[in-house]
Amino acid sequence: MIEVDDNHPHQRNEIVENHLDVSNVNFISSLSNPLRGYAEKYFSQLNDEKESIPTQQQQQQQRLDEFEISVRSHLLELIEQLLSVQSDRNNVDEDDDAALTTLLQYLKDVSLLCLHISITTNSTTNTTAIKKLPFLLIEDTIDSLPLKLIQRVWSSSAHPSLCISSYILSNNNNNQTTLLTSPQLFIPTSKFVLLRICNKLLRLLSNTNRDANFAGEIMMLLAQVFPLSERSAMNVLGGFNVGNVLRVEGLDEFQQRSAAAVGGGG
Repeated sequence: MIEVDDNHPHQRNEIVENHLDVSNVNFISSLSNPLRGYAEKYFSQLNDEKESIPTQQQQQQQRLDEFEISVRSHLLELIEQLLSVQSDRNNVDEDDDAALTTLLQYLKDVSLLCLHISITTNSTTNTTAIKKLPFLLIEDTIDSLPLKLIQRVWSSSAHPSLCISSYILSNNNNNQTTLLTSPQLFIPTSKFVLLRICNKLLRLLSNTNRDANFAGEIMMLLAQVFPLSERSAMNVLGGFNVGNVLRVEGLDEFQQRSAAAVGGGG
């Protein structure tokens, strides 16, 4: 079992390398608290329950709700800490980087945990909620931070293995799927949340008229993750703007305008 001191960001940076493989049944023990405590509280008895008993299904659902609430609540606490450090004029760069690293590590740890649960659990009840949870946390983060911090959380050269874009899709030429786009997590409901996140970012960037490079990153990610046949990119209802009339210039009109332009120039 790995113990992590949250007051030492360098130790938290190393925890990524110390995680057990997500397929390992002891993976949860390699997580740091409080996430490890949340996971042990809910998932310790999940595989022992029989889905055919309604009462046990209700208990599973209740514990799942408690797990999601706990995970998302702690995320908001980390976001609050980051914003507090940002607003403090006396803070130093190390404090800012430590708060950001802690937030990014937490987001990735939750994603790894959800992948572990999807791979190892024998229960099929409520797995949809688990697979969608990492995307909901990213959406919570995007909704809670200003644009400047969103860009650092999404893609940052200072945190190349922790920033969100690093485990949505790999950077190699084969577009090999990574953590969040793995088949175990990237189900239709997860795809919808990711699409919603990207549209929020593009809308935010269009309103501010800032950072075309970041907007390009989002659009490139959408093009790589979603196929051309993606329903959201198609005009399924066949709606067209019939009021948009394109006026085409006739040959006689074109010749008259050209002659007038030549005569005026002379």
